[in-house]
Amino acid sequence: MTLRVAARQDKLERHRKLLKNRFRSPRSRHDCNAFPVVAPDGTLRGIVSKLDVLRLLHPDEQFRLPDPKRIAATRVAAIMRPGTLTVEGDDPIVVAADLMVATGRRSLPVVRRGGGWPMLVGIVSRGDLLRGLRFELAEDAPRRAARV
Repeated sequence: MTLRVAARQDKLERHRKLLKNRFRSPRSRHDCNAFPVVAPDGTLRGIVSKLDVLRLLHPDEQFRLPDPKRIAATRVAAIMRPGTLTVEGDDPIVVAADLMVATGRRSLPVVRRGGGWPMLVGIVSRGDLLRGLRFELAEDAPRRAARV
C-alpha cells in the first residue's frame, strides 16, 4: 500500500481550517500535532509543531514567563523547522511508519517532488497509517485464507 491511500487532500484542507480557527475555539475536537508552513504557491517551506510553540514559553533564569506581546510578535519563520522530513505519495506505507517510529513524529507532510521546493499534497498521521494497515490486512485476509 502506498501513502496515496492514507494521506488525503481533505485532511490537508482540514489542517488549514484548523490553523486558521485554532485560537477561536478553545474546545476544538481536533488535535493537530504539527502545521505545515506553505508558500502562496503551495510549496512546503517548513513545519511548526506544538513543541515548537511551547518553546516560546520557556521561562528565564528567575522562572518568569516571556512577555505575551513578544510571543505574539514572533514570526512563524522564527520557530518553524525548515527542511522537515517528508514522504511522497507513492512511497510504501512502511516508509512513513519507519520514519515516525525512528523520529517520534506524529505526522509527516506528504509532498510531490520536482524542480525546486516540494509541493505539499497532504499530511499523514499515525492514525492514518494504522487505519491503512487495518484495511490492507482486511483485504489480504481472504487471500491468506484461500492459501490454507
